Amino acid sequence: MKIGLALGSGGARGIAHIALLEKLETLEIKPSVVVGSSAGAVIGAFYCLFGLDGLLERMLEIVDLNRELIAKANELMGRKHKLKDGVVEISKIVFAHSLLAGDVIYNSLKRLFGAKKFSDCKTKFVAVAFDIGRGKAIVIDEGFILDAVVASSSVPGTFPPVRLGGMHLVDGGTTRVVPVKEVRMYGGDFVVASDVSPFIPDLSTMLSLQYTVDDVKGKILADLDLQEADIAVKFNIPRIQWYEFNKAKSIYKIAKKELEDVDFTAVSMK
Repeated sequence: MKIGLALGSGGARGIAHIALLEKLETLEIKPSVVVGSSAGAVIGAFYCLFGLDGLLERMLEIVDLNRELIAKANELMGRKHKLKDGVVEISKIVFAHSLLAGDVIYNSLKRLFGAKKFSDCKTKFVAVAFDIGRGKAIVIDEGFILDAVVASSSVPGTFPPVRLGGMHLVDGGTTRVVPVKEVRMYGGDFVVASDVSPFIPDLSTMLSLQYTVDDVKGKILADLDLQEADIAVKFNIPRIQWYEFNKAKSIYKIAKKELEDVDFTAVSMK
């Protein structure tokens, strides 16, 4: 019986996946295949390459190295623009290709993965991204881990699409919020799914409204995905938006606490 793990998208809330991986390890449950979407791809790739040792510390290190950028992103997302003094800035946002340059996410994740390839993974790993040209989710299971994870994590509008294999790829969570189906595709007989994408309504700004609409869509898609899982872990991480990586420690503590109430008896018996 092959146990598969589906790690969902959710930006900063993806830190909760680390708590789940630690919980599974304490129960001596080791997945045979891990499929990640967006933040789930980042956590899943590191786990499959290096295991749990140093995972949380490295993620917090990346957050610390990018603290100025994170602060700027939080300011941008939360700012209430006024027409009289914000026309130029708003026009830049409207007509820009993305809010942040693609090398921002690339350089950050390069610190984690370097030139590692899928073939270097100790546990089977698969990343999910969305191909804009064909309008469908795609799986990446070969080549450089860095390219795949960057593509899977490129939130549309925030980061530019990633060109890979002749495709223009963006965040896997666009349609595959929790990639349970893909775990089945790669032989997972018993699937544990981790959902970190709760609906957080925020109508305060133009950008927050856009992300709220995406949250609504994500919740619907995630619920459909979780119906196909054998164990669905739904983390409730209130009042923390996907871009608030500065709250990583709080997210981890919340996830650890919530896992105390999850029954893993079914998977422990496999």
